[in-house]
Amino acid sequence: MILFHSLLHLLFPQSCLHCSSELAPYCRLLCPACFELLELLEPEGRCPYCFAESDAVCATCQQKRPSADFVAACFEYTGPAKTLIKEFKYQDSPGLATSLGSFLVLQFLALKWPLPDVVTFVPQSFIRTRARGYNQSKLLAYEFGKCTSRPVVELLRKTQSSLSQSRLTKKEREAVKPDLYAVKRPQDITHKAILLIDDVYTTGTTIDRCASALKAHAPSHIYVLTVCTAVA
Repeated sequence: MILFHSLLHLLFPQSCLHCSSELAPYCRLLCPACFELLELLEPEGRCPYCFAESDAVCATCQQKRPSADFVAACFEYTGPAKTLIKEFKYQDSPGLATSLGSFLVLQFLALKWPLPDVVTFVPQSFIRTRARGYNQSKLLAYEFGKCTSRPVVELLRKTQSSLSQSRLTKKEREAVKPDLYAVKRPQDITHKAILLIDDVYTTGTTIDRCASALKAHAPSHIYVLTVCTAVA
């Protein structure tokens, strides 16, 4: 079998997704040098509400306290981590959820958060799911739930179809209809510790609106974990 894979690689060489160098037969997706750059962010020295670099609560979160109780991410949205996220979201690569979900579990353990009662995820519109073929945040949540034996429940739904917010500025995102997300299963929220999972924490607007919808039904705590953060 090893000989077969080596021959297959020789005939159809693959390149590192990030630097485009040729991959050795034992490598997948990233070369060893790029894989080494995937170093989990240290939770210390970061704002607990947005995970920006700060010795305490950052100035932005002091002015406007987010709805989630704790927020964290595995990587900065740059380098190989950014490349993997783009491949996962835009290149029909749902299989990457397994690897990225493992990073979520590793960071969760480093954070020493208590195990949640329920794991959920940021929803996307029916149109977006049909176009992409899957909701990447949902796949990540199920991978996390599988590794930790936690129930994954679809608690939220999008109340309207809208254009992707990935290219919007923070001001433009805030101008989107406030009640963009609604709760589907309030009975699974009250007095429960909820872990909300997404792929990238960009401006925090999407996460805050999802957390706000959940908070209206009195959970004990809302934790947020994403693969990447783009917060400076």
